[in-house]
Amino acid sequence: MQIAAIPFPEISPELFSIEIGTFRFALRWYALAYIAGILIGWRLCVSLIRNAKLWRPGNPPMTSAQFEDLMIWIVLGVILGGRLGFILFYQPAFYLQNPLEILKVWQGGMSFHGGFLGVSIAVLVYCIRYRFPFFSITDLLALAAPIGLFFGRVANFINNELWGFSGRTGTELSRHRRSLRPSPFPALRGCSRRHRSGRIVAVSGFETRLVETAWGPNGRISDRLRNRKELG
Repeated sequence: MQIAAIPFPEISPELFSIEIGTFRFALRWYALAYIAGILIGWRLCVSLIRNAKLWRPGNPPMTSAQFEDLMIWIVLGVILGGRLGFILFYQPAFYLQNPLEILKVWQGGMSFHGGFLGVSIAVLVYCIRYRFPFFSITDLLALAAPIGLFFGRVANFINNELWGFSGRTGTELSRHRRSLRPSPFPALRGCSRRHRSGRIVAVSGFETRLVETAWGPNGRISDRLRNRKELG
């Protein structure tokens, strides 16, 4: 019996490229996802800090200028943690034999778990060093995290990554859509309700736990649908 199939759209992983002699520069969708997630998350957090109504007793844990300083630590945590996490969790033997390949981040190879650990360590060290309340800061970051996760999963989809098992229909698209399954929107939806009600960040650590609760089970269910040969 012939089964109808929906072909996966052929999308180039590169948005555009420039070649000058032997030099070649290419802007990839994955890099653009990182940039968009960081910039939008940064502006969201700054806007929350400036809204005194969201904080009790009306004083945010840091100024917008201090948060921008923290953003440098966060970006380093994302990049270094994501790269080192991929190397240690997935291909340690390969990179041990080819250490120069570690620097070739443009060829791909970033781990979500490594990035999460990198950001967590960077924020913890920053809060200890400058004496900021850790969970109040992670509440801010928890509100921005779903945005970055969303753009990352869209980039996975465009790059033809994170395949799942074939669906019952046998279509190509039913397999590729697994990369979009761990949607960050349940967490973002819960946070937005608290934002509209003026109660966001009222209890230190609440938003952090809310995002963990909404994202964690969703991600674990999606991982069970993934092709185990797929890394990342």
